[in-house]
Amino acid sequence: MFLGSLLWSEPVDAAAVLDLVNDDDMATPSLSALVGAVRRLVSAGTPAGPQLVLDAVRREGTLKHFAAKALADAATSGAQPMAAREYAAAVLSESLRRRIESAGRALVSAATDAAEVELAPLVGGGGGGESSWVTTTCSMTRCSAP
Repeated sequence: MFLGSLLWSEPVDAAAVLDLVNDDDMATPSLSALVGAVRRLVSAGTPAGPQLVLDAVRREGTLKHFAAKALADAATSGAQPMAAREYAAAVLSESLRRRIESAGRALVSAATDAAEVELAPLVGGGGGGESSWVTTTCSMTRCSAP
């Protein structure tokens, strides 16, 4: 819906909303490419209608099947330009959740694969417990603490 609202917004309105969202906040690389194209168009003061965005991604060489489908879906989504800020808030919320999930997966992977001296800085708490854990564990295993 976010992209759809941008396609029908005035350039000045779209630019104001795009200041809130980064291209990598989008759920897919195709959507990122499309939002990037919209960003470049509106920064030049050009309306970002569906045909102009399609032309921009085609000229940039980033028009792939998924991008064309996402653009067609956005153009026909019925998204309201006046709700662009609310759609941007939803995009940012989903982006935050994806990033938290990714960080969680990375921590789970580190928990099984990383050395203890690499894990110690990842342990929170701030009470100094992690440094005593490192000291105790490292003295038992003869490792060097960071």
